[in-house]
Amino acid sequence: MIIHDYKIDDCKNCDFSNSKVEDSKFCATTVTSCDMSEMTISKSNLYSLQLENCLIDDGSIRNAGMERATFDDVSMSSLTMSNGDIIRGQFDSVDLSGAKFTGCDLSGAEISNCRLDNLSIKSSQVSGVTIDGIPLKELLEKYYS
Repeated sequence: MIIHDYKIDDCKNCDFSNSKVEDSKFCATTVTSCDMSEMTISKSNLYSLQLENCLIDDGSIRNAGMERATFDDVSMSSLTMSNGDIIRGQFDSVDLSGAKFTGCDLSGAEISNCRLDNLSIKSSQVSGVTIDGIPLKELLEKYYS
């Protein structure tokens, strides 16, 4: 299914698997219990999109504005996101294990009650980062002293 220049209202139990969405608007839309696996979304406005209990496995989101989007109990295994913004977005009960963030702006983000086992941070700006309220700089100074 190819969806072009489309505005969608709230939907529940929809099957968007293997669909291609381009130049469309999902603004302030609630999508619940939908299969969006292998879906490709490009050049679309997803402002305040609310995804609840959805599958987006093996999908692709490119060049999409997703400010204030929320993800609640969403499976995003092998999802590719590029050239988009999720400013003030919210992720609740989302599995991002194995995810890779490259060239992303996570400044001001808050991470709480999350599993960070084997988290690796490389070649990144980390000024002002705190862990349980303790500045990372102080933790590293104590570690290396």
